[in-house]
Amino acid sequence: MNILYLSGMPLPIANFLDGKEKIEGFPAYFWPMYKLSKRGHAIDFILISNRKNIPLVKKEWFSSTQIIHNLYLPYEEKKSKRRFRGIKRSFQVIRALNRSFKNKRYDFVYAHGPLAAYAQIFCWLKKIPIGVRWYGDSARCYPKIQKSGRFFTALRKPLIWFSFNLPYTFFLATDDNTNVDKLHQVWSRHRGKDNFFHWKTGVEMKTVSECTNDIELPEHPYIFYAGRFDRTKCVERLIDTLKITHNEGHRIHLYLAGQTTKGASSLEYIDELKERIKSQDLTRYVHFMGSISQDSLKVWAHHALAVLFMYDISNLGNVFYEAMSVGSNIIATDVGSIKQFVNNGVNGYLVQDEMEAASRIVEMIINPKLTEGFKANAAQTAREKFYTIDQRFSQEVELIENASAFYRNQENYWKYVSNLSKTEPTKLKA
Repeated sequence: MNILYLSGMPLPIANFLDGKEKIEGFPAYFWPMYKLSKRGHAIDFILISNRKNIPLVKKEWFSSTQIIHNLYLPYEEKKSKRRFRGIKRSFQVIRALNRSFKNKRYDFVYAHGPLAAYAQIFCWLKKIPIGVRWYGDSARCYPKIQKSGRFFTALRKPLIWFSFNLPYTFFLATDDNTNVDKLHQVWSRHRGKDNFFHWKTGVEMKTVSECTNDIELPEHPYIFYAGRFDRTKCVERLIDTLKITHNEGHRIHLYLAGQTTKGASSLEYIDELKERIKSQDLTRYVHFMGSISQDSLKVWAHHALAVLFMYDISNLGNVFYEAMSVGSNIIATDVGSIKQFVNNGVNGYLVQDEMEAASRIVEMIINPKLTEGFKANAAQTAREKFYTIDQRFSQEVELIENASAFYRNQENYWKYVSNLSKTEPTKLKA
């Protein structure tokens, strides 16, 4: 089967192009791609990136020659320039899709994020099955609809609106509490159909002793964060929590892991964070680590005094699952449906604000016995409630393979998706 991927430059492919052997994030992109390749499917990529040149990289199951269009488009911090960047991106993507479909017959197109709208138009006209894949891209959309209404939000976010409303063979969104399901319900003309899926991610279930750490752990106590640096992650709240902890007389450190490159994170936001760190006299105590491997992430999370998730919308991103799976001390804001995994005072702490988070950290420093069972309980919760990599992403691959036959036998396809659970990837619908 010939498959065409359309997306931004994902971290796993960026890692391979940089010569790294281990992926440093975005497992939800990597594993379906990997499993499809191992099953013998041929994948081509159209990628939006801030790389002018693509080096020749070849692995058993991936080659950089599969990137048939690298659409160079440097990220712009200024809003005025981002508008022109968006217009340029539209023309680049349309031209790349047109050339790709002229040169090759594809059995399936997998379009990720808002870029999907462009591919949906082509696939509808050419009768090619298409899967639309969403992650946390729409985190701010549902609150905007609640505030401004569906019409004005659609005017401000046209690509997102189109991707929800143009035809698709299936729409798969990660259930990370960013309300994609609610957005689909109030915004999409396809609501109520059987081809919308809202599945939680999967995690590679390892013990911490099975993980290979390539970054030496510090001897001093520390709290830990891993993820992108953008405003939805509320990293400033971690800095403020650290300052409150220092004011209580406990000079612990904060380690921040994640890409600090242009496009992957907001450089403007990182500069604001650094200014905040400096103004609070925390320069010696806050450390930007850059991107790290998933194994190192797990080891650092396990050994941290606490792993902090202080988001204001959802804490259920990939890092949460990775950290909890190896047994870590979790402190998280009580938002979304995090209570289905974190039992306050049993396998972690749920807090309302920075003051309460700092108070919990101080308690853990003064009386470590309070949290003696947290790590074991967190790991046990993960074993009982998390999907494994194979469970979660084998189901996604099966969905793709069935979707590719949509125009050959629509009746069988609709029968297949009608029997799938919309919320649990390993179960049939009750």
